[in-house]
Amino acid sequence: MVNDTERNDRFRDALRRVVRPGHTVLDIGAGTGLLGMVAADHGATTVVSCEAVPPIADAARRIVAANGHGTAVRVVAKHSTDLRVGVDLPRRADVIVTETVDYGLLGEATLPTVRHARRELLRPGGAMVPCSARLVATLVDSPAVSGLNHVERACGYDVSLFNAFRTPGYFPVWLARHPHRRLTGEHVVAGFDFRRDDLLPGERVSVLPVAAPGTCHGVAFWFELDLTDDVSLTNAPGRTGGHWPQAFFGLPRPAPLAAGEHVRLTAAWTDDDVRFRLSPERRSAEQAAGA
Repeated sequence: MVNDTERNDRFRDALRRVVRPGHTVLDIGAGTGLLGMVAADHGATTVVSCEAVPPIADAARRIVAANGHGTAVRVVAKHSTDLRVGVDLPRRADVIVTETVDYGLLGEATLPTVRHARRELLRPGGAMVPCSARLVATLVDSPAVSGLNHVERACGYDVSLFNAFRTPGYFPVWLARHPHRRLTGEHVVAGFDFRRDDLLPGERVSVLPVAAPGTCHGVAFWFELDLTDDVSLTNAPGRTGGHWPQAFFGLPRPAPLAAGEHVRLTAAWTDDDVRFRLSPERRSAEQAAGA
């Protein structure tokens, strides 16, 4: 991740746009302490970088000191939900930055982290980096991708009972490395405004037109992350040099689809997961006649 130059550059560009001299900045999930140091370089007077894993927090402290930022950047070995204004933070932050996202966006508890930080640790009108995100999905025909987390037979034996131990939910895949066919276009299936939305568990239904016939084995999806209103980052297929693969959610049973039909794709998310349900689109006789 630290070698992902596009990721680093985009976060640096975003912090340059929102950090002002005298600002207090909170970096959630410090890791190396990189984003805290970037914030200090762009004028922040006080930077608190919280890191919940003590050995990583200790390494971040040493990295920050070695780079001459030991005065401006303070690393706190706590989860952000344990931080207290007046104790860990001198005051509510003017800017909160966090990169607690995985390849499927939500797997590192992004929603509850941002929800709590915005309510308890950010001053009114303060900047949240990132500020919003979307999940983009397409239905995929690919026994190869499905087979990464599913098995039927091996050496002539039926071993399908072993599917009880497969990875639940979505898993990472570099889509371009495996044979696959897209059965639909790319569609935004969920969106989150980190500045205004309640960020609670929920679901959204999208009606997708099927562009090509085939057997749908699952949903390939990725994120579009708005760090500011004009700085974005994505792990969409085709991006080169990034460290995030795409995500794939396999259907319990492959579904044959015909070109021209419509299907309902339900994206249902919790605080740390997103799952999908696929069902036929029920259309009235009047709708069908007008199609």
